[in-house]
Amino acid sequence: MKKYISIKDIIKKVQIIFNKSRVMTKIIMTFFSVLFFLGCFYDTECCDYIGTREIADGLYVEKYRTYCGGVYGGNAITSYITDSLTFRQKIGYEYDHDHLSVELKGEIVEAYNIEFFYSEEIIEQKTFTKKELFQFQHTAKNCINTTPIFGINSLKCDNYNPSHVGCYQRENGYYVTYTQFTCDTGGGYDCLNAVFFTDSLNFSAFIGIYLPGKRENIYRVEQEGKENFIFYNITTRQEADTIRRASFPLAELRKGKLIEVCNPKK
Repeated sequence: MKKYISIKDIIKKVQIIFNKSRVMTKIIMTFFSVLFFLGCFYDTECCDYIGTREIADGLYVEKYRTYCGGVYGGNAITSYITDSLTFRQKIGYEYDHDHLSVELKGEIVEAYNIEFFYSEEIIEQKTFTKKELFQFQHTAKNCINTTPIFGINSLKCDNYNPSHVGCYQRENGYYVTYTQFTCDTGGGYDCLNAVFFTDSLNFSAFIGIYLPGKRENIYRVEQEGKENFIFYNITTRQEADTIRRASFPLAELRKGKLIEVCNPKK
């Protein structure tokens, strides 16, 4: 005999769920309110000496960390230009993602902020269908004798640690994983990552070898439609861009006072 649920019972269940969700909402709002309240009393002012650099004979740039916001608030560094005897003036600021460079060009002090970033270049790409991927049954055990999709197999040994594995891309049930091999070179050890693309059940394709810490042979896989997968071999390059620039006549700076830096903590 089938048991039917009445409208009244459904309404009661909905009310219970709604009441629980309201309680959870209150808890979450209270939690973030407490964090905000504590943040108001967190002292972000600081005066940590970082270092001094001489940019010309008797002319120095001093750096102090003057805002300490930590992981969430970030940090700020203030730079002062001084001869250490008669004048000291603020010359600029820098933050977590940029760098302040100060140079003397003739009688002009140039201060400019440089932001560093990484750009990607696709070195090579290949496309495989799902049917073609099912033919790949590569594993760490047979990796040393397997030809990768990109480049050559530079493994010199089959010594891998099953605990030194990881996954850095997950999408729609597909994974880019790696297993680290440690090979004795006679004068030390080489650590190389064998990178695979797999669905963990039907196929495992050996993409290539990555040397940890390097910016080349970085592998990525993108699904195109339902049946095609594009494999990329990528190299990253560090680039720099000037985001702020200011010029100061040295004669004008010398007319300034010998100001104090931020108040150091005692």
